Amino acid sequence: MRFKHQKIIIVFALISIFGAYFWYLFDKEQPTFVSSTSSESKTPDVPLRYEQANPETSHQKKVKDTTTPQDEPTLPIEQIDLIDINELNIDEFRDLSQIFDELAIPPAVILLIKNGDLLGASSILLSEPNNPKFHLALELMTITCSAMSYEEKFLATEVSQEEKGSQILTKQEKSFFDELSKRRLAQTQFFNQSCDDFKRAEVIDIEQKRNTLLSTNESPLAQLVSQMSTLKQNDIIRLMREAHDQQPTRFTHKNLAAILLTSENENDLNQGIELFLSLNNPEPDIIQTVVHCLENQCREIQHNLGELDTWLKKGAEYGSPKAIQKLSDRLILDEQPEQALAWQEFEFALLKLGCYKSINNYEQTYTRTKSELNGLKANLTEEQISQAMAAANRQFDDFSAQSKRWLQCE
Repeated sequence: MRFKHQKIIIVFALISIFGAYFWYLFDKEQPTFVSSTSSESKTPDVPLRYEQANPETSHQKKVKDTTTPQDEPTLPIEQIDLIDINELNIDEFRDLSQIFDELAIPPAVILLIKNGDLLGASSILLSEPNNPKFHLALELMTITCSAMSYEEKFLATEVSQEEKGSQILTKQEKSFFDELSKRRLAQTQFFNQSCDDFKRAEVIDIEQKRNTLLSTNESPLAQLVSQMSTLKQNDIIRLMREAHDQQPTRFTHKNLAAILLTSENENDLNQGIELFLSLNNPEPDIIQTVVHCLENQCREIQHNLGELDTWLKKGAEYGSPKAIQKLSDRLILDEQPEQALAWQEFEFALLKLGCYKSINNYEQTYTRTKSELNGLKANLTEEQISQAMAAANRQFDDFSAQSKRWLQCE
């Protein structure tokens, strides 16, 4: 049973190498493992010069790179209002855009998909049958079509509910989320119709395409992609290591680290840790892999990763909901409710700015955060609340820019 669970984790990590669509299909709170949107990872095929990613130097670099210029003062958190629905860019394809960007797929492909021209998009992806990245993009496009049918059912249920939202939400907030669900449903219905038209016009045999890729491209990446659903853990690690050795890029660097960090072999874990720590400015998706390791396999070995809270804080600085929630819970248990309040105020500000608009549980996350903020404040003095708000505003000044970039809500 344990091997089966480990196999699921490995396959999950492998698929996530090539995109965050598992976030789209299963979790939607945050991309798990690797799918980057930061400015440092926009060129996956460019060889890297690595820089140590210890918490102090990376933190200093991030603050320097992402703080708001002094001539453009950041609005205090207390004054941030819920974004106007008409100013919100509702993008059901955010995850797919991230993935295609990571894979260096021509931007025209995602534009064609958003415009409902899946035939046009597939014609580009089918033009290079021995290109492993194009093949992955094609699989992701077809899987997204399948996922969207479930998305439509979910959103249709939300829209049909007469009483939606907690009593904690204001009339304005309820109206906002009602309208958001309707607009997302309309976009999803449009895409589903495009998928239906595409399926009728073009029958794509994914298994046959995998076999073609396997027989025409001997590169480690192609071998990995074409067999990813059947490979054993050792083979996955071997092929990813070979791909990284042939052409070390940020793309291969991050994903080899992610796969190694899911292993139970001490040598693999140590190499994964070394690769992770040599990665400059790691994003929340790879940080989440490290957090998982620190909570599980990495507890059994000696390592130089530092404390769990260090990496939870790094994830929180990017606005990662999971990192903020877990960090807040740990701060409360450690009797530091003011710091927990500060991080949740930081998250709530991003929620009000529409930074989590593409997650299915956006309204639930918004409601939960608002409720938890009220609960925390009820048990704090005015002085403690004032200190927490001051800390929240400092965090927003320091990290809101990089959070907005990663969450694509600039």
